[in-house]
Amino acid sequence: MSSAMSNLSKNLSLPPPSDIIDMETFQQLLELGEEDEENRKFSCEIIVSYIAQAESTLEAMDEVLADPNKDTRQFRALGEYLKGSSSALGIRKVQLSCQRIQECVSRYNPTGHDHVTTDVAFECITALVCRVKDEFREARAWLEDWVKACGTGTGSSAQSQFERKICI
Repeated sequence: MSSAMSNLSKNLSLPPPSDIIDMETFQQLLELGEEDEENRKFSCEIIVSYIAQAESTLEAMDEVLADPNKDTRQFRALGEYLKGSSSALGIRKVQLSCQRIQECVSRYNPTGHDHVTTDVAFECITALVCRVKDEFREARAWLEDWVKACGTGTGSSAQSQFERKICI
């Protein structure tokens, strides 16, 4: 275990990452920030960036669900995007649910032969988007606690509200 993770474990009362965070993957991010404060800022910025991107992607998913001409291809792309960024940080639950969204879309076929219908596909997708939102809230809370515990500022002029509040 790295010194950053060791110190974090000793000094914090963060909930255990369990199935929220794949600590082996997250540890790789922490190792980027072990050397000095600038590197810790970089790790913080990656986390803040992920949160902003995930929120934006979830909003885009809501927009597609609200569109009467729902397009499963958009869900495939959005699911793939969020799955990839979640995977890179070890956000396990979000990653797996996005994989399920992609699988649901893959089973969709406009002809309905040997595949689910559009209505069934979007029932599945809607339920999964709700799950992803819940899982993201859980992961975000854990990540925000981690960033607060690091006490690292980012110094960027284009900081998000979260970044200004947390990464100082």
